[in-house]
Amino acid sequence: MSSKCAYGCFRVNGTLEAYPDVLIGFLGTAWFGVILVVLQYFIAFEPSKDQFVAGNEQPNSSSEPPYVPNPVDEVATWPSRKIKEILRRRGKSKGWLHKYLVERPAWQAGFERVILSMADVQTVTSLSILLSGYIDLACFISAYHWQGIVYLAWLSNTTHIACLSACRAYLFRHQVQRNIRLFFMFVLWVGLLAAMIPTAYFNWRPVKPSAAQPWSSARCFYDQAVCYNLHPRRVRLQGSTPRGC
Repeated sequence: MSSKCAYGCFRVNGTLEAYPDVLIGFLGTAWFGVILVVLQYFIAFEPSKDQFVAGNEQPNSSSEPPYVPNPVDEVATWPSRKIKEILRRRGKSKGWLHKYLVERPAWQAGFERVILSMADVQTVTSLSILLSGYIDLACFISAYHWQGIVYLAWLSNTTHIACLSACRAYLFRHQVQRNIRLFFMFVLWVGLLAAMIPTAYFNWRPVKPSAAQPWSSARCFYDQAVCYNLHPRRVRLQGSTPRGC
């Protein structure tokens, strides 16, 4: 660690380490969350039901317009609703089928609990990997690994938003939990925006010169003067500070 802390901003070469277990961990949980959202959409989601009505409360017909389902949702969920209707008809003679596959009210609640748990996992993992990256900036973290951290954090953030969208009815009924999650989403959003600053100088395509190399220290690119000095030839040719260099 001490040798890496001694790395300066003008290293001309270096080596990189791969961490496939980290990628597998992030991709595995993210895709599991996406699969759960898709299953919830086709199995438990009811497009004809207003998602922003608390509990069994019904909208006031005298003061509010009637709820109109999204036509895209109706078309997309039509096959699953048709299958459920067939099962409902057959379930009249088979009590277990009617109870467990068609009219069981715990389906939606079960999906909500699992998806919310996955959303919280995505928030924790995003904040954790960003925090570890910022801690490593005090000593050394390569530009390549910093870009990987930003990509993984964005992946987890996107999956987290998809999970919360699938549970919008639950969050409408439990607004304290919603506000707590919004706070951590804001913290993550600020961390991601700050983490993107040095990635503006990460362009490793061979057809275009770059101020950063994959083994460069990521913290150097928070200082625009350092980036300016790292690419003197391009600065001389263009006469301006490099953008996306």
